Amino acid sequence: MNSDHSAGPPRLPRPLAVAAGVYGLCITPVVMAAWISESETYVIAGRLLFPAYLAAMAGVYCPKSLFGRETSPWVRGSLWFTLAALAVGLVGDLGSYYGGAGDGVNASFSAAQSIFYGAVEFPAITAAQVGVTVYGLALWRTGEAAPARALGVAAVGPLGFLLWPLHIPSGPLLMFSLLAIIGTPARPRDAGGIGPVEDGP
Repeated sequence: MNSDHSAGPPRLPRPLAVAAGVYGLCITPVVMAAWISESETYVIAGRLLFPAYLAAMAGVYCPKSLFGRETSPWVRGSLWFTLAALAVGLVGDLGSYYGGAGDGVNASFSAAQSIFYGAVEFPAITAAQVGVTVYGLALWRTGEAAPARALGVAAVGPLGFLLWPLHIPSGPLLMFSLLAIIGTPARPRDAGGIGPVEDGP
């Protein structure tokens, strides 16, 4: 085992990331459907959404420990930017659904909920979509992932934007959940550039 690799940050077990992604893939359509239909169950479904943020962070974090010391600053920077944006989005989501009595459909959000959504969650999920796009493009540009896989990561952001009319943040989180299930691209060479990195748990 390469010493640089073993000294890296802890790996997140793939089964855990996949399980989180499956949850996100299940709950996001429910929230979107409740929002579109203006169902009274919207706030209930929304309160079950926050683990989808954990799925998103899992999908983005999974390959972190595979990056060697020579990894591009663009890859590292966009990775941590995306993770930070998702963490802020998680806080905003909890505040949006647990910060007041408004249901967001048949009645307006409370003042606190509106602040958490408009000033915290919305800009955070937007930033995360930009961040993951830059992350994928950086992986592609530096050759730290196969082109098809890197561009697949980059596509998460734009595809999430296309789902905005269905619901924000559920649309973008649906794409992040898929990323958690499929797995983000890992650096094909170890920290020393000697050989392929195993993608085990």
